[in-house]
Amino acid sequence: MNILWLCDIDGTLVNITQVHLNTYKKLYKEIAGIEVTDEILLPTFGMSEHEMHPAVFKALRIKKDEKLIKKMLAAHPKYFRTQLSANNIEPLSGVNEFLHKLKKRGEHCGIVTGNLKQNAELILQKAKLLSYFDFIATDDGTKVRWEIVRDAIEIARKKGYVWNKVVVIGDTMSDIEAAWRCAKETGEIIIAVAVATGTCTFAELKDADLRLNGFDKKSVLLL
Repeated sequence: MNILWLCDIDGTLVNITQVHLNTYKKLYKEIAGIEVTDEILLPTFGMSEHEMHPAVFKALRIKKDEKLIKKMLAAHPKYFRTQLSANNIEPLSGVNEFLHKLKKRGEHCGIVTGNLKQNAELILQKAKLLSYFDFIATDDGTKVRWEIVRDAIEIARKKGYVWNKVVVIGDTMSDIEAAWRCAKETGEIIIAVAVATGTCTFAELKDADLRLNGFDKKSVLLL
């Protein structure tokens, strides 16, 4: 059976939660003049950039400001690059082995992430993971998560790939729900796999089609 594999980045392949938190705090403070806390930001992880900023404004009980959000989106890559450059980024345990196995089998693997494209590519390059992926689908500041999954499938189809089912792997319920919504909207057979390696616990991911503790050999056998 041919499978199209689609992987989230943050909390799935690498764990750079603190990098993102530091980026958003500095971005909000310097661009918007707003102090944001981890407690406000963490629940938005897994959302696209387009989704998370309105969610932050709502949590802060501040009226959504589209012009300000656009300004922050434009500045985000610069702020993120600065924070990322100060950190060593390593793939999570078992990730290299899993991706190498897919590549060796000749299976196609893409990225589906709520990150902006520049940020996604920077993370993958720094973690030395970019070569494992055939394509990247990201937010452009206008998309919700399921649309990014749809974009990934459309990219794969244009490349001439053929598959029987799609497997989406992510670490949050936002990833899982995006996979389900895309399946509903497109008619694709999509299996939503959750890995408890990010901001959600194993228990919080109970509704996924399949739950894994990580990419250890025992867990990967279930895929």
